[in-house]
Formats: sequence, structure tokens, C-alpha cells
Amino acid sequence: MKIITTIGTSLVTNVIKNLSNDEKLALDAFSKLQQKDYKEKSKYQKEYDVLKGFILDKVEFSERTSAEIKSLINIAKDPKFQKHYLEVVPIATDTLLAPMCAEVLKVLIEKNLDINVDYSKQYIIEDLQVSDYKRYKNGLINLLNKLNSFSNEELVLNITGGFKGVIPYMTIYGQVNSIPLFYIFEFTSSLIEIPQIPLTINYNIFEKEWETFYKIDSEEIVAKDTLSYQFLKDYENILDIEGDLVSLNPLGKILWDKYRKENFIFYATDEVWQEIQKLKNIQNILKTKFLSTYTNKTEQKNNHFVYDDGNNPNRIFYFEEDNKFYIYKVFENHDKYEEYLNKNSFSKDIKQQIIAKTQINKL
Repeated sequence: MKIITTIGTSLVTNVIKNLSNDEKLALDAFSKLQQKDYKEKSKYQKEYDVLKGFILDKVEFSERTSAEIKSLINIAKDPKFQKHYLEVVPIATDTLLAPMCAEVLKVLIEKNLDINVDYSKQYIIEDLQVSDYKRYKNGLINLLNKLNSFSNEELVLNITGGFKGVIPYMTIYGQVNSIPLFYIFEFTSSLIEIPQIPLTINYNIFEKEWETFYKIDSEEIVAKDTLSYQFLKDYENILDIEGDLVSLNPLGKILWDKYRKENFIFYATDEVWQEIQKLKNIQNILKTKFLSTYTNKTEQKNNHFVYDDGNNPNRIFYFEEDNKFYIYKVFENHDKYEEYLNKNSFSKDIKQQIIAKTQINKL
């Protein structure tokens, strides 16, 4: 079970606020690193190492250490979690101090609790910061994309710590996708599970314009003049309209991603689409499990990417281009599959030919 944990800076600030003026080196490093983007790390590597080393030397492991530590201590003690293998996934803002806190948290948690911490640069969410509102909105979309990348995992959202601007969206994401949410109030040690609201969302709002939404999502930003006035009016609550450009806003992204999980959208030639409509097993794979399992069930054969469904003859030939899936061959007969595979190699020229002939489809 992965515990997605938002990371703030209290692990550092709780130590810094108790320092005397004699500890000038750490205080100077802290002041230089505040409000800096993670991309500036190499410029401030010396100060980063000084402050991190100082924090590791001074910090104590207890519920008072930070909000994140407090919540994880209580999660580890909770009976509902004790039967699971637990792995913390820290989600840090695009700053210098939050990733530092995640690195220190990894050391403390793995030393004191029976929980692994999966920390790497990929969990620093690009543009997720407070100094620039436009970047902040882009950062929220990046956060949602990161959460979607764990779609085939058993997840828990721990929203106790971190940048408070993400909590509403993490909460909505958890509610829409039926993911448990946990929180601990600052002055208590009670682990609170936020109950699932009996939420009914009318995803039919996407049925009429699913091709348009797919285009906006896959291209991320589209020109306003390519969309009708009526579309912009009908869906303004889930769109981000800035000047001549349109994108999904974070709420729209959450709802659209849920719709996409339940409706597989892809490109195929008319010939392949007609074949898919005849093959019930292939339809079932694409509708129910392709998106959540394709990374683990894909093999590269004769330069093709082939989805291998396991101990059966079902095979799907596909590739991804510009955030779009292209399916160009499907089989429920193993002999025909082997014959095609042995006679046909995949190449860039073939890819371009396929793209030129495909149409968008939905199952």
C-alpha cells in the first residue's frame, strides 16, 4: 500500500525557529534557500548540504517533529494498516526546502518505523509553488498526472502536511476516485479518516463533447478560436480560459480523468476498429484493464509494443504518441498473431503511416 504524503517545510522550520543567533551558518543557509525553486539546487548546493546536515544532526523523532512525521507514526500504529506492506510516497513542492524535508523524513521514518519511503526526484511536482499563480495552476495539473500514474496501486492519501493549497484538490481527487483520505489535526493525535461522500457525478456531461475534451487534455492547451461559443459557455466551470488559450482547470482534469478511466479512448484505422468490434475479449481488455496494466504487460517483439494478456491468445499492438494511444493490430488467435509478428517489423515510417490513417474511437 502506497501512502501518498504531501510534504511541507515544518520539519525544517520547527528546528530553525528554536535556534540562537550563534548558529549563524544554518540560519544563513535557511534564509538563502527560502522561496527558491528546485531547479536552482545546483546554485545553492553548499547551503542545501549545510542546512540538511544541520537538521539531521539536530532533529529528534517524535510526534512534535513535523505534521508528516506525526501522521505517519499514527498510521503505523493503526490496526487497519498493520496487515499491509507500507510505502510512503512523498509529494513535494517545486522548492528547495520541501524536497529537503522529504529527504530528512526518509531517514527518520526508515530508521524508526517499519515503513519504506520511496523518494526520488520524480515526486517533486514541477511548478507546484505559491509565488506565481499561473505556475501554481500548472503545478496542480502536474500533481494530478502524478497521482494518476499510481492508478493500478492501492493508495491512501495522507494530507496532514504540506502546502495547504493542494488539500482541496487532493480531497476532491480522493472522493472522486474512492481513495481513502487521512488527516491529523495539529493539537491531537487522532488519525481521522475523511469519510467518502455518497457522491454521484453525472459524467454524461462529457458524452456529447468527449472528442473535444480528449483533444484539450492530450494537447494540454488549445486555441480558443478552435472551440465553439456554446462549448465554452456550457463548460466554463471546468475550463481555464486565459486570453486566446483554453485548458482544463484542476477540477475539470479530475473529472475528465475519471471519465477516461471508465471509457477507453484511442486511435485506430477503420479496419482495426471494425475488427475490435467483433472481438469481445479484446473489447473487454480495453474497457476494463488496459490502461491500468499495459506498462506491466507489454513486451517488445520485432520492434512492436505488444500487450500480452497472459495465458491466452489475446494480443494488442499499440504505441503512444503525444499522449495518445494508437492501436494498429489485435488478435484473439495465436497462430495469426505469430504469423503477423514474424512477417512484419515495426518502424518509424510505419508509425507515421498508421497515424495518418487513424480515427478517434471510444469503448
